[in-house]
Amino acid sequence: MDPRINYYPGAMQDTRLQQLAKTDRNPIEEEEYQRLLKEAQGTQGRQGITGDPATDAIIKAQDEANKKFVSKVKEFDEKNPFVYDKILEDETKKVGLRLDPYYKQTLDDFLRGIKSRTSRSMEDERRTLTEISQDVDSYRKETRQNLEDALSRSREGFADIGQYFSGQQLQTTAKQGLESGEREEDYLRGAERRRESSILTYGRQREDLGETQNLFQRDVGQYTGEGFTRGARSEAEVRLQALGEIPRRQAQRDFEMRQWVGSPPGVDPAQYALQSYSLLR
Repeated sequence: MDPRINYYPGAMQDTRLQQLAKTDRNPIEEEEYQRLLKEAQGTQGRQGITGDPATDAIIKAQDEANKKFVSKVKEFDEKNPFVYDKILEDETKKVGLRLDPYYKQTLDDFLRGIKSRTSRSMEDERRTLTEISQDVDSYRKETRQNLEDALSRSREGFADIGQYFSGQQLQTTAKQGLESGEREEDYLRGAERRRESSILTYGRQREDLGETQNLFQRDVGQYTGEGFTRGARSEAEVRLQALGEIPRRQAQRDFEMRQWVGSPPGVDPAQYALQSYSLLR
């Protein structure tokens, strides 16, 4: 017996293929129908598939409708290819246009703070160094004045006792000058240490600010010769949001394809339309 001829009680005149061709088929029956149809076409050609002219006409019409539907799907795909990388690039640009102003404002606010803190550090350094220099000048003047006063009193004392040009007077004067010079040298060494310490402290402050700026720009972005360039974190955020748009774009494309192609043969148009619009949720 022909394997395509599967008689059922109450329908002894129809083959299984004929029965399926005349009914609304569920997915399992559709799979069986397509299999039997291919077998019949492979052995009997396009005409006389079932032996029943009316059924053959139905099958032929359905076959042509299926071919037309598949052809329209292929035509839509050719005219509207879904290129993942291109879609992702487009969505990345859109998200960038939306988020980049925020990143730029965030970067501008941060750089303004860094610039202000750097400027204050430089001003504080200049003021400290100026104060040290002024202290040194004041100390020198005061020390020299004190030395001159001491020498003057010493000379007067020796003059009063008639030893103005004595060796004792010269020795005392030299000692006073030496002690004054040593005190001044000690003070100057201390002042130099203060100066170097201030330069080092404020210099490190600015180095830390520079490092903080570099880290921030690495995350958020920076200005280059080409304008604003996103950093690692901001680029990741933009890409993540762009990736989230891919399913929406795919659903939108599927909806447009369904609208353009129409419902498949044998499918309820109303139900098909409901399924189509559900893609846009």
